[in-house]
Amino acid sequence: MRVTLLSFYASFLLLLIASSASATVIYVDKDAAEGGDGSSWSSAYKYLNDALDYVDNRSGTYELWVAEGSYYPDEGNRYNNDDQNSTFLIPNTVSAIYGGFFGDETSPDQADGSKYLTTLSGYIFDEYGIAGLGASRLIQTEAGAGTLFFRDLTIINSSDQNGSVIYITNETDRTQTEFSFCLFPNCESTGIVFETPLNNSVSFTACDFTDCKSSGSHLIRYGTYIECYFNRNEIQGSMLYDPLSVDRCFISGCVGTGTNFTDALIYSPDNVLSSVFYRNRPYRFLIYASNTQILHSTFVDNYSSTTDEEIQGSFTLGYSLFFRSGFNYSSIVDNLTVGYKSTVNLPAESAFFGVFDYYFSWSVGSNGFYFRSRQNQKPFSGTTVFEESFLKLYEAELPPSQTQTIYPTTEQLAGQNIYDYLSNQRLMYGFGLGNSSYSYTPEFTKETLPGVTIPDPFVDSDDPLGPDGIPFTEDDGLRLDPNSNWASNVINVPTITANFESFDILRNPRIVGDKTDLGAYEYTPTEDADGDGIGDANDAFPNDPNESRDTDGDGLGDNADSDDDGDGVGDTVEIAAGTDPKQYTSALHAFVQTLGQGTYNATDIAESRQAGQNDVTTAPNTFNLFTQTQVTAAESASRLLGQGDVTDDPNTFGLYSSSDLTTAQSNSRSLGRQDVQDNPTSYNLYSSSDVLGLISASRFDGQQDVQNDPESYDLYTLDTIRDARMGSKMVEVLNNKANLNMILEETDTLDDWSNAASSEITVEVDVPAGTRFYRFKMTE
Repeated sequence: MRVTLLSFYASFLLLLIASSASATVIYVDKDAAEGGDGSSWSSAYKYLNDALDYVDNRSGTYELWVAEGSYYPDEGNRYNNDDQNSTFLIPNTVSAIYGGFFGDETSPDQADGSKYLTTLSGYIFDEYGIAGLGASRLIQTEAGAGTLFFRDLTIINSSDQNGSVIYITNETDRTQTEFSFCLFPNCESTGIVFETPLNNSVSFTACDFTDCKSSGSHLIRYGTYIECYFNRNEIQGSMLYDPLSVDRCFISGCVGTGTNFTDALIYSPDNVLSSVFYRNRPYRFLIYASNTQILHSTFVDNYSSTTDEEIQGSFTLGYSLFFRSGFNYSSIVDNLTVGYKSTVNLPAESAFFGVFDYYFSWSVGSNGFYFRSRQNQKPFSGTTVFEESFLKLYEAELPPSQTQTIYPTTEQLAGQNIYDYLSNQRLMYGFGLGNSSYSYTPEFTKETLPGVTIPDPFVDSDDPLGPDGIPFTEDDGLRLDPNSNWASNVINVPTITANFESFDILRNPRIVGDKTDLGAYEYTPTEDADGDGIGDANDAFPNDPNESRDTDGDGLGDNADSDDDGDGVGDTVEIAAGTDPKQYTSALHAFVQTLGQGTYNATDIAESRQAGQNDVTTAPNTFNLFTQTQVTAAESASRLLGQGDVTDDPNTFGLYSSSDLTTAQSNSRSLGRQDVQDNPTSYNLYSSSDVLGLISASRFDGQQDVQNDPESYDLYTLDTIRDARMGSKMVEVLNNKANLNMILEETDTLDDWSNAASSEITVEVDVPAGTRFYRFKMTE
C-alpha cells in the first residue's frame, strides 16, 4: 500500500528533485565490494557512514545517491559494530541523500522509491535476531547554510531517547531540512520520536507515518506537514506538537493515551488546511487550537476519551465538514470564530451531519436492553447567533419512540452477553470513548438502533481509502457524492473574498468559477473514457476498461502482465513463494539471470533460497555474521575485558577502590569534626565562649529578676517601707519626748477614698535611752 502511495506522488516529485549542477555525487550501494571511493556505481561505498565520513570537513557540496538495501549506522569505519551511540551524522557539506536507486542511474529523476526500497535502520542488532532494540538516535545533522534534502527513504528506529529517529536541535539545524516521499514505519521511543527545531526549519512532504509510538511524550515536535499520511499511531503526548501547518494530510486510526492538558492529537497548529481526520481517538482533544485557522477539512467519526470538545481553544473555522460522531456526550467544537485568520472574520459556512444533540442510556432486560435517548446539546457550543448562521446542522432522525426495547441479533452478540456487547460498543481500538456511559461507536448507531438513518454526503464514509486501499487517490471514499441527499449543502457553496488554497487534498483546483465545496475534497466530475472507475488522468490505459496500471512500465497492463514488477519472476511464482509480485526485488532478478533460459518455478526459488541460507549458516563469518558459540565466547571475553576496564581504573566508571574508600572515610570524618566545631549549636553543642556568654547573660537576668520583684525575695524598696526610727519624720524627738503622728481617714463608701475626711492623732511617749520598738495596735 505504501509503495503505491509513493507512486501516486511521482509526477509531482519530478518537479522538485533536479540535481544541483554544483554538487558532487557520491554513490553508495549495499551490494558493492568494500574499498570503493564513491566516485561511481561500480566503485560505490558499501556503507553509508563511510560516504558521510569522506565528505565530512571537505570543501564543496555533495549529494549521496543510495541504492536499494538496508543501511545501519554501526557499519563502516566511523563506529564499532553494535555501538548504540552510532548515528548517521550528516555533515554540512551534504545537500541531499536520495534513495530509490537500482544502481545504474545517471539522474535522480530515474530513482524509483516504490520499486527500490532504501532503508536507513537503527536496528543494529538485527543480525543477531534481536528485534525492537535500536541505536540511541538514528539521524542527526550538523549546523549549516542551505537546504538538506532526504528523499525516497524508509527510516526506522526504536530507543528510549528523545529524537530516536530524527534529532535536529536549534543548534544543529540547517537553513531548511526537507523529508519527501519517505516512509517512517514502526518508529518508537519512550520520549519524543522525531525532535525538530522550534523555528520549524524541518518539513515533511508526502511522508507516511504508520504504526509509530511514543509511550512517554510526543511523536513529532514542531515542523511543517504537507500531503502526509498518519495511520495507527499511538502517543502518550501529542502526535504533532506545535506544528506550523498541517496541509492536505490524511490522519486516521490514531490514538492518544496521555492525560495532560496538552495531550491533543495536534496541539497548537497555525493552520489545518484541506485535511482528513477519520476515526481518531485522542485522550482529550483532536485539535487544541491557539489562534489556529481550520479550513476546508473533513472530520468523520472522531472521539475523545473525555467529555471535552474534540476541537477546543481559539480558532477560526471555514468550509469544514463534520460527519457522524454517533452518540457522543459532548459538543464537537467550542468557542470558534467563523471566517479566516487572514481576513476580518468573514463568514464561511461549515456543516455538521449526523446524530449530535442526544445521548443514550440503557438498562438490560432478560433478552434485550431498553433504549432511551435524551436531548443534550448541539455539536457546536459557545457561539454567537451570527456564527450559528454559518454553522449548519443537518441532524439524522432518531426513532420516534423515546423508549423502546432493542434485541441484538445472534451475529451481533457473537457469543457475548448483552453487558459485554454494550461495553464493547463503547470502545475504539480498545480505548474508551468519551463519557463511558453515553458514547457509542458508529457501528452501534448504524447496526443496532432500528430506525436511525444517517444519509452519507460522501461516496462511502465506511471505506475512506476506497477500493485501492491507498489515500490521496481519486477513489477515496470521503470524496463528495453528487447523488447524496445532502449534495446541495456541500457542493458548490458560494465563496467569499478570502485567501483560499489553490488545490484540494487530491491537488484538484479548489475554486471553479465562484464556487467551492465543503471539506477536504473538491468535487470534480471524472473524465473516464473506458468507464472503469479510474479517471483518465490516472489511468495508464484510459481506453481499456480491463487495465489501469502498469507497475513495471513495460507497456503491458498488470492484469495482462504475468510479471508485474519486471524482476523476471512471474506473478504466480512470486505469490507461491511469498514475495510481492508488484515489488521489484534485485535478489530475485539476479537469481533469474543465473538461470539463463531454463525453466523455474516456486520450488526452484524456495530451493535457491534454502541454498542461500545454507551458504550463510555454513560460513557465517563470510557474511559478517557469527554463530551462537562465537557470540557466546565473544560475550564472555568482552565481559572479562569490561570487568578489567573497571577494576583497573574504577574512578573512570564512578567507582572507588578500598584505599579510596579508606581515604574518603578519613577525610569525611575530619570534615565531620570541622562541621561540628564550626557550628556546634546546629548539633545541640556549645563552645566555651558560648557557655561564658550564657552564664553572664543568665546572671544579669537573675539580678533583674530580684530588682523587678524584690518582695518575692523578702526585700523591700524605700517606697515600700516607712522609716520609723527616732528622729525621723514619722517620730519627732524633743526633750526626751517623742510625738507619734498618725492620720485617720473616714469615708462612707469603702470603694471610694478620694473625698475621705481625715483627722490627725498625736501620741506623746517617753524616749528612754537604748533601742526601743513601737507598733500600733487596734483595740478589739
